[in-house]
Amino acid sequence: MMNNFIIDFSQQFSYTIAFVLLFLSGVGLPLPEEIVLFVLGYLIFLGQMHWLPAIILSLVGILLGDVVGYFFGLKKGEWLINLIKVKHFLPERLFYKVEKFFKKHGNWAVFFARFFVGFRFYMSIVAGYFKMPFKKFIFYDALGAIIWTPFVIFLSYHVGNLALIIADAKKITHRVYLVAGIVFLIILFINFLWEILSDSEDQSA
Repeated sequence: MMNNFIIDFSQQFSYTIAFVLLFLSGVGLPLPEEIVLFVLGYLIFLGQMHWLPAIILSLVGILLGDVVGYFFGLKKGEWLINLIKVKHFLPERLFYKVEKFFKKHGNWAVFFARFFVGFRFYMSIVAGYFKMPFKKFIFYDALGAIIWTPFVIFLSYHVGNLALIIADAKKITHRVYLVAGIVFLIILFINFLWEILSDSEDQSA
């Protein structure tokens, strides 16, 4: 039954649907963009789609969704912070440290967030909320997308079996995300602690 659903879904898939799904994924639809990119790669493998339009439309859809998230954070970030009561759980001094850390290292945080399902959507909002310059945001966001998007499509194309891709990717990518995510968070945490300790030393002096 699952294979029939995948075949039917693939046959009805189009550039427009891919673009819309990737855009909606960027603005909060709980659909990992990798799933759409896997389908695109499989359809290219079948000869039903072509490389260039698939990659270009995917990038445009992804980046437009991220831009919406950025401006939402820029305009409504304070409202969202109050709504989920972040500051109630995060002391004001520590919140200031997080803001300072993001303003210093936020460019790479935006870049690396592209490779992690749980981070990329929120990172666009965070970048807008902390008022990262738009040119810097879009540069590092696009840099990550330009690397990740063709890679996922290329991977799907060369495996050539959508059912196998989804089954294997679910096992493999979870492990990769887990290890890479832990390493990334450790690096961020060490840098964050370094910032706090440096500021404490400056205040003591």
